[in-house]
Amino acid sequence: MRNMTSPIYRTIEKTVIPLLPLFSRNRPVLIALFITDLCNLHCVHCFSSSENKSPLKQELTIDEIEKISLNLPLFPWLLITGGEPFMREDVSEITRIFLLNNRVTNITIPTNGMFPDKIVNWIRETEKFRLTTQYNLNFSIHGLSEMHDLITGIKGSFKRLMKTVSLIQSDVDKRSDLRIVFNVTLMQKNQDHLESALIFLKSKFPTSRINLGVVRGKPRDPEQKLIAPEKYLLAARYIVKHPYHDLKSSWLNRFFSMRDRMVLKRIYQTLKKTVSYRPCLAGRLSLVINESGDVFACELLDQTLGNLRDYQYQFQKLWHSQARYEILKKIKEARCSCPHECNQIVNNVYNPNLLLRHTLYSLFRDPGRKRFWA
Repeated sequence: MRNMTSPIYRTIEKTVIPLLPLFSRNRPVLIALFITDLCNLHCVHCFSSSENKSPLKQELTIDEIEKISLNLPLFPWLLITGGEPFMREDVSEITRIFLLNNRVTNITIPTNGMFPDKIVNWIRETEKFRLTTQYNLNFSIHGLSEMHDLITGIKGSFKRLMKTVSLIQSDVDKRSDLRIVFNVTLMQKNQDHLESALIFLKSKFPTSRINLGVVRGKPRDPEQKLIAPEKYLLAARYIVKHPYHDLKSSWLNRFFSMRDRMVLKRIYQTLKKTVSYRPCLAGRLSLVINESGDVFACELLDQTLGNLRDYQYQFQKLWHSQARYEILKKIKEARCSCPHECNQIVNNVYNPNLLLRHTLYSLFRDPGRKRFWA
């Protein structure tokens, strides 16, 4: 395992590693690692369902995950997801492995917040590896009390989620490298009730970021994909008008605000089917590894690049396989455009023209509020 380095060197890494893909489109920026397919909730919109599966038999072991990590290049953004990630007992160890081996500078864990003790333990463990890494705990919230419980299928899940967030708030306040994020997913069931949830989150957690997504993939209840684009626009406008940071504090805050607004706009245009084509970088700068070692260019595509177990965990062999090149060709020919927010972030940030545009806007003016969201 690679040795830890000084904070100064890590600061340089944090600056350099995210920029490498601008010069080479053959290195991942974002890896979404599904560590389990198990979940203790039954959300109607979820595309990751553990019914009729044997996840414990399929799941990558901690030793297998370390082998994969050791064969991956340096990359900046790791998404540890599931299922519910904290149903595993080794989330802290998985975090440590990728910090040491791959120098990741941003670790994001989406969670339903139902395991407060495990989350607190993870927070305590990450204090040992702080350096310059940004840790994001993304709590899924789908509405206020009754609406959230209705969507998750578990009574009391909203109350338990809020208890978990309150429990860790003091840790977040003390640490600049730890952030609470709320993942709000727009669906048919909650599209008429989101405004009250957004107002609640902004009043109770004014400095916490809100991610706005839409139902994707093959949800348990297919009707949840029947959403009105105008409902998404209303929610996006509210988020834009109530930023989670002070836009006057730094050009970097304005840059990220500009990026977020561009992503919201692209998703809205995709829902309206008025979006202009922009090359998708899935399979080039982002990829998905599921809990059994299958690798996908995108979680919305069924065709796999291969299984890392079959490649003896040699990522580079799979990365340069004919199967991957064929999928990249299909993505290009299909002119893929989807409302997946993670893909949209990568596509926006690592498009040279858009990167220049974001930078100029963030340096010289309010980042697009009136232009895009009047």
